[in-house]
Amino acid sequence: HGQHYLETRGSTHMKDGQGTASFDIPILDQKEFSPTLEFKVVLSKPEGCVLGNYLHTSRVKIVNNSIFPSNSLAEYVAQGRPGVQQIPSPVLLLTVAWSILKGPEIWWRVLVMLVLDQLATLYSALKLWLNMYLVDVVFGHRNREYSDAKMDQALLVSCCYFIPIFFIYMAETVQIYIDVKGRILRDLQKNLFRKFLDYNQ
Repeated sequence: HGQHYLETRGSTHMKDGQGTASFDIPILDQKEFSPTLEFKVVLSKPEGCVLGNYLHTSRVKIVNNSIFPSNSLAEYVAQGRPGVQQIPSPVLLLTVAWSILKGPEIWWRVLVMLVLDQLATLYSALKLWLNMYLVDVVFGHRNREYSDAKMDQALLVSCCYFIPIFFIYMAETVQIYIDVKGRILRDLQKNLFRKFLDYNQ
């Protein structure tokens, strides 16, 4: 449902003596690689007839003829194993990575991960600046006398040390929740089952 075919509902009317009837389920063309998908067509709520015990449900398979990881490598794949071995490693790596990142549940999560990962870098830069500020200003040799202003500055610096830790903790929690690695592994395993082991969705 969704990217492979359109969910279809409706009624089929058969005249007396009619042996067959048909209806259409729109199949969506997939330009990118997608493994074999199976769905079911179910007949229900019969009127003026009886459904057989094993004839009310039909299994339909959508076999995608796209090349993994991209149709751009079709020329190499058509040559068999020797052709696949001729694919440059950087090209293959980038193509696989791009095909994974284009997933509807992946790309925005990767962007969020990249942004959140920068918080630790920013915090390191902040600590470096705070250390310089403590040495040069708060505890500088030019003004070693105690004052309320210096205490306020020291308190502010200590807050700048510890408050960002809470936000970094929250960012790490979000990263665990969106689980990019787990979702990529799930998609790869699901596609493996559907491609080679006739996995039912």
